[in-house]
Amino acid sequence: MKGVEALCTALVDLGVSHVFGLPGSQNAEFFSLLPEKGLRPVLATHELSAAFMACGFARASGGIAVLATIPGPGFAYALPGLAEARLDSLPILHLVGTPASGEGRFQHQAIDQAGIATPLAKGVVEVRNSSEVRQRLIEAHAMALAGEPGPVVVHLDPAALGGETLEPSRQTSQASGTEMGPEENELAELRQLVRHAKRPVLFLGGGTLEAGPQVLELVERLGAPTFTTLTARGVLPETHPCCVSFDSDRGGLDELNRLLDSSDLVVALGCKMSHNGTAGFRLRLPPDRLVHVNTDPAALDAG
Repeated sequence: MKGVEALCTALVDLGVSHVFGLPGSQNAEFFSLLPEKGLRPVLATHELSAAFMACGFARASGGIAVLATIPGPGFAYALPGLAEARLDSLPILHLVGTPASGEGRFQHQAIDQAGIATPLAKGVVEVRNSSEVRQRLIEAHAMALAGEPGPVVVHLDPAALGGETLEPSRQTSQASGTEMGPEENELAELRQLVRHAKRPVLFLGGGTLEAGPQVLELVERLGAPTFTTLTARGVLPETHPCCVSFDSDRGGLDELNRLLDSSDLVVALGCKMSHNGTAGFRLRLPPDRLVHVNTDPAALDAG
């Protein structure tokens, strides 16, 4: 089995169904294999639109999206999509060939892709030979989903895709984004705070999108006014009596801030406290009555 076939097989085993991108000379064989392996190629007119299509797929599906481009200009044209995925916590695997290397000074389409991607991605995974294609892809998949989801660049050396490798074991378990939860004493403290709160308010972010049923149960148990970031709109039906429909561009910020001022507990779940999520940082979240729950510890200091 060639490395490119191992790549397709690993994607299938990880639950991938679609690959967004644009074929070129460096990845034409990969794209031609996709239908044969049960993967649907979704071709765009250029890499920029393919990257944003991948972002949309990750949002709508709640799963990981795969983007494939050629190196150099194809990689560079997809960068705005990677930035969007990083800022909005969208898990994306960007499969791209390694830049050309050699003794010549001006190699074809050679740019410092790893250096450029570092501020925009959770990591860059290098695949240098065919024997490590599967394992490195599994590692990248796990990285994209762990903690706060985000994009991961997978650098595929042409020798890795063209080389021969053994038939991979199909027993490899799927990567998971599951993280260690909070300590039991922290949960006990939170339960006490919620139990004794008389005027709690819930603030839901994009991290709750995959927990719709649990969110609905929590809201109805508490009977608490609940509002969301723009990203999380819809996690609680906006026709629900506890839903505080809020769009800062249409007004209502003063009323929402008065609600927060009158609350005795604000529980923020899955919120990054970003500019957009907090109405340009104009949301008055009371620090002495705020409980912030997030998978990324760095986000807990953002408010």
